[in-house]
Amino acid sequence: VHNLTLTLTNQLPRALVEAFTEVVALTTPKAHEEFIRLAKVNHIDLGEKPDRLTSADLAILFYCRHRPFFMMAFVGLETAKPQAFDEFFDCNRASLSEKATPEQVEKLRLRILRWWLEQKRAQFTEVLVVQEEKGVKFLVVRADAAKSLSVIDPETLKREQVQFIPDKHDIIEYDERSGRLSIHTSYPRDINAYRSIMGEVFWSDPERYKETRAYTCAPLVRDGAASLTAKGVPEVESVRLTEFQMSADDGVNDAVLHLKKRKRDADWAPHLPAAIETANAMELNQVDYVKLAVKLVNRKNAIKVEIHPPRKLSVERGAQVEVIRRLLRERGFLIPVFSDAS
Repeated sequence: VHNLTLTLTNQLPRALVEAFTEVVALTTPKAHEEFIRLAKVNHIDLGEKPDRLTSADLAILFYCRHRPFFMMAFVGLETAKPQAFDEFFDCNRASLSEKATPEQVEKLRLRILRWWLEQKRAQFTEVLVVQEEKGVKFLVVRADAAKSLSVIDPETLKREQVQFIPDKHDIIEYDERSGRLSIHTSYPRDINAYRSIMGEVFWSDPERYKETRAYTCAPLVRDGAASLTAKGVPEVESVRLTEFQMSADDGVNDAVLHLKKRKRDADWAPHLPAAIETANAMELNQVDYVKLAVKLVNRKNAIKVEIHPPRKLSVERGAQVEVIRRLLRERGFLIPVFSDAS
């Protein structure tokens, strides 16, 4: 498979190129572990000596014989990579449990796919789905035309042309328990399209997920260092403020108050009262963003967390996003019920 992907040509069928691309994407140690786990949970026989199967063996075996589980691993692993989301809540808080039937989920998948085909912004698009206990998750894979790159073969030391398909991934997550719709993508128009399609298909209301505030930095401004504790979240050891910026929201005053750590272990929390007083004197009333370093009990290094009101949360890759959200909810940064808090 690796040799074939090094010599892709325009004559190869598109489906075959996509298959090669997907298999190679899951030829990794992390995917290897996921396939072994899926095999155990779903009682899949991997042969007499499964411990001798390489990552490529497992990827090809699952792709050819257990396609649904291959897709499950693909969505699960790809979804774990990006950690920056724009988040919306259904203000009505209606349960999706009776709506998320296989038929409804498939209808939503096709609706997203049709929207991308209408955009004509990618050569091909695939929408993959994983239904979980807490809700439903979509991975939108879209790719441009195959591109060519000149490389030197490490064995022959000759220059060759390698063709590859650069793909992008959008994530749409719906958490049924909290009514949260989380969207990971690059452009505001795509965010608006996804939330509109979600409301349209499941609720017959494109405006179901309105652009209301999901995140606020009011606790930091109001309570200072007291808002940066790990109380109530046993998985979190400590929280440090590493960067903080305020500005005016009137579009006239262009002054900015910017605090940023200068040392590795610097914590700006003790300086917050003086900083807020300075901001008030400068007539700055808007928090642009806050950066935190969250230390988990089971992780050596602190996790970088950014809050960009009103809707964006960014968490370092590999972190436990649900733990971070619970911490922010406990401290008041994540608004459980929408209000006019700023």
